[in-house]
Amino acid sequence: MSAYTLYYEDLEEVLTEKYLVQLSSNKKLLINERAIANKYGKFNSKYSFCNNITFGEHKYQFIKDTKLLANVEGEFLNFAFMKRGGSSFSCSSIKESGLQSNTFNMFYINKEANTLTNYKKDIYYDYMGIIFPKTLFDNMFERHPDVLRHIDDKINNKYSFTLYENGRTIDYRMHEILNDLKTANLLGNAATMFIEAKTLELFALLSSHEDNRINHDVTHGLRDKMFEAKYIIEKQYNNPPTINELAKHLGICNTTMKECFKKVFNNTIYSHLLNYRMKKAEELLKNNPELNMFEIAQMLGYEHQANFSVAFKRKYSISPLEFRNKR
Repeated sequence: MSAYTLYYEDLEEVLTEKYLVQLSSNKKLLINERAIANKYGKFNSKYSFCNNITFGEHKYQFIKDTKLLANVEGEFLNFAFMKRGGSSFSCSSIKESGLQSNTFNMFYINKEANTLTNYKKDIYYDYMGIIFPKTLFDNMFERHPDVLRHIDDKINNKYSFTLYENGRTIDYRMHEILNDLKTANLLGNAATMFIEAKTLELFALLSSHEDNRINHDVTHGLRDKMFEAKYIIEKQYNNPPTINELAKHLGICNTTMKECFKKVFNNTIYSHLLNYRMKKAEELLKNNPELNMFEIAQMLGYEHQANFSVAFKRKYSISPLEFRNKR
């Protein structure tokens, strides 16, 4: 792929992506980075490479509306995760595809000239991209055709495309995968195998999203809201929001919240929270012998130890203390 170039809306050149990479990887250039940031806005780009896979973490905040132009050589796939902010992408085969905060998309790009990404001024962008060549995808497809066939069918048309029209919500599992990938380089010789496994896991999640849409008759928008609800519940399992608070946050009514959650995950919100708490209870009992039952109950969000013990025994037919003593 040739170098990117950043432009203001009037096509005044700002910086080339090549220079941005140098700035992020060379400590001697930090003074220049600060000087350029004062003139053009805040930015930071960091890259890591492993087995032809490129990870990029980007944090931008420009003082004017800004364009990013590029000419693309060859074929590659790109997982794009917009954690914060919002941008739009277009090229000859893709009219326009937008990414908003906490959304992702997958792009297939094939020999495109003049790709264009638009950024708005005074918006903080926190973006992560995972880019790999089509040859690497082909190798994975040979070994996992069932997981990757819906992607391969689209690629065979040879036209650049986005998997979704305007992105999908980044669910909690994707957040976990992204966090894992950030530390993959610490695994040494095992990093390549680990990265490929996590990339395949991302593709499997895409298939899962499609299966949920087909099997549960829930619209894309509501399905994405249910994944967000699930992420919130599991993130705040020790002090979860009420169903009313959760529904209000997602902009839907209580009835829709409960019905759609059960359709997508084949479980009620309460049962899912209980199961997740019990999973955490198992981990705490196994790995933290220094904690007593009251402390564990408090960590799980139970005000009274007795309530925790009753819930655990109802789930596993054994008390928490008996479970620990069997280890």
